[in-house]
Amino acid sequence: LEFRRVLFRSFNNQAKLGDRVVATWSRILDAVPDSRLILRSSGHFDDPATRDRLGGKFAAQGIDAARLDFQDSHACKSA
Repeated sequence: LEFRRVLFRSFNNQAKLGDRVVATWSRILDAVPDSRLILRSSGHFDDPATRDRLGGKFAAQGIDAARLDFQDSHACKSA
């Protein structure tokens, strides 16, 4: 069998990604080695400060930033 990485996706308003949600996603990522999380939010993740702030919340939970992919849904629609 060929190994395939598990990829989780959250398409949500970044304002809903509070500490409890980040902690929950972090536990999920921790439980599934080599998994990644795509976070998509409309009009927010094009801002580096927003990505850094949210990435810092995951880092505080022990999740490496390389496992996160921030996407701005405005950019996805225009592509």
